[in-house]
Amino acid sequence: MSSSDDTAPTPPLPVAANDLSSMHVEASGSDETNRFLPPSLHTGIAEIDAQHAMLFRRLVWLKRQCLQNNYLPADDAEGLLAYLQEHFSTEERLASEANVDFSSHADRHRTMINDVARALHSAVAGQADIFGVLRYIEYWFERHIVHEDMRLAALCSIRDANRNSVHAATSRPSPGIGA
Repeated sequence: MSSSDDTAPTPPLPVAANDLSSMHVEASGSDETNRFLPPSLHTGIAEIDAQHAMLFRRLVWLKRQCLQNNYLPADDAEGLLAYLQEHFSTEERLASEANVDFSSHADRHRTMINDVARALHSAVAGQADIFGVLRYIEYWFERHIVHEDMRLAALCSIRDANRNSVHAATSRPSPGIGA
C-alpha cells in the first residue's frame, strides 16, 4: 500500500485521545461510521457507535502503519490505549445516567485494558507478532460489542423509555387546573 493511497484513513496521532478533529467520526449511521463499523455492530447509541467506528479506524491505520514500517510505534500503541480508556469511560457514564448496573461490564473493561496493554507493549518491544496482536484486539472489540455493548444499549434504552414514560405521566396537568 503506498503512502498516496487516497482510501487510507488519516493517522490517529499525534492527536490527543479525546481530540477527534482530525479523525472525525459522525453519529451512528453516517457514511464514516458505516465505513468502519458494519451495521450489525451498531448499538443504536450514536456516541458509542461513533467511538466503536473510531476504534476500528485506528486499528486499520495501525495495520497500514505496521505494513509500511514493519514495527508498531509506541506512541501509536499508547494512543489506541488512551482512546480505548476514553471509550470505556463513555460507556460507564451512559450506564450511570441510565441507572444500569455496570460492575461486571466494567470488570471486563479493566481486564481488557490490561490484556491489550500487555499485548501492545510486547509488540512494540518486538516480543510479539504485531499483526496477531491487532487481530486479537479487533476480534475482542467485535465480540465485546456483540456480547456486552448490545446488552448495555438495550438496558439503557429500556431505562430511558421507562424514565420518559414516568416523566410524561407525572408532568400531565390535572383536569380542571388552570381552567
